Amino acid sequence: MNSELKYSKIKQLEIKSTLIAQSQLAGAYKSAFKGVGLDYSQSRVFEEGDDYRRIDSRLTARNHQIYTKTFDEERLLNVILLVDVSGSMQCGNAGSSNAELSAEAAAIIAGAAHFNGDKVGFITFDESIIDATPPSQRIDNIPKMLKHILDANSNGSTNIAVALQKLLYIIQERAIVFILSDFQSQNFKKELAVASKKFDIILLHLRESIEVDSSMSGFVNFIDSETKSRKVAHLGKNFEYRDARGELEMISKELNIDLVSFSTADELIANLINLMNERTRRKV
Repeated sequence: MNSELKYSKIKQLEIKSTLIAQSQLAGAYKSAFKGVGLDYSQSRVFEEGDDYRRIDSRLTARNHQIYTKTFDEERLLNVILLVDVSGSMQCGNAGSSNAELSAEAAAIIAGAAHFNGDKVGFITFDESIIDATPPSQRIDNIPKMLKHILDANSNGSTNIAVALQKLLYIIQERAIVFILSDFQSQNFKKELAVASKKFDIILLHLRESIEVDSSMSGFVNFIDSETKSRKVAHLGKNFEYRDARGELEMISKELNIDLVSFSTADELIANLINLMNERTRRKV
């Protein structure tokens, strides 16, 4: 992707993510991820249904009418995106790579966070750390992140353990952490368990979906884009490559971490909204 096309792609993602964040995702995000406290806003005349515990006794005594205090949610949550930019993320289908889908997901999540007054940071990685930007309310963090994702031309493997170690080292405060990856990585459960005790972690699994003609059958060879090793799979109707999904499901259940699997054929926005609505329901 040349620089002009890349700049155009980043601007499109920024515009699209802003529209989605402000229309479809804003309410779901705010309900799913509550702020860290409440700030006093003002006092007003008490109405039926108001919380008696919030009566403003001083103003009530002075005006001989019951007043109640109102509060605004204190946001400023830290939202960190760990984005895999390894060799396998350059794969995909339907004219779109996993890296492009990952960039779109990251832009939407970051846009929703920024719209709700939260701080956004990111870590891009393959087998090592590419870039680590601490959380900030600066809007230019988002295009910077998208440039790193779309600029990546890595042939490296995926090392989620290294990304989690970096996260634990640089982020000391409470944070919501989205891990965007195809999870073609091994031996990261220990680091994930440690991080899940400190942070609210959501796994977003970008799953490769390979469509084949239903009349085809038998075995086919695949070349792993990271390890260059040869793999064999059996073809059949609605065949899908699900290398990491089963293990991820077991890990997420054991550690009580949210997991959403995507493919390039899935409705990305619907899956994100479903995730956030489910988190809200669990809090009720």
